[in-house]
Amino acid sequence: MICPLECAEPGSGTMCAECGSELVAERPAPTPPPADLLVRFEFGDIAPRAGAPVPLGRDPDWSSHAGALEPYTNVSRKHATVGMDADGAIWIDPEKTPNGTFRNGEELPPNARHPLAQGDRVRLAAKLEGVVTR
Repeated sequence: MICPLECAEPGSGTMCAECGSELVAERPAPTPPPADLLVRFEFGDIAPRAGAPVPLGRDPDWSSHAGALEPYTNVSRKHATVGMDADGAIWIDPEKTPNGTFRNGEELPPNARHPLAQGDRVRLAAKLEGVVTR
């Protein structure tokens, strides 16, 4: 038995003799971060990195992808942001738009991060669909 707080002399009972924490059978293995995921749209891949979210919309002052999104007239000028947490988990944060942002066919509430997983289908407005992949 080991102390979850890594005390040097936890003793042999069920509680750590040094700090009083409940002893555990073994230290759980750290959870590895997920493999790099990206969102693949017909205009190209969106591959967010931790600390570098990717805004998606038709406003060239807001999104570096505005030119590629220009043909999709129902995609808003500021539509959504795709990002990655420090642990490698990716998410989408929709803006409040009249045409919506969808994950697997379900409209997502705006101004909140929604997790994305491999195989998820992401749709901006009515026509622009992408898939989360490696």
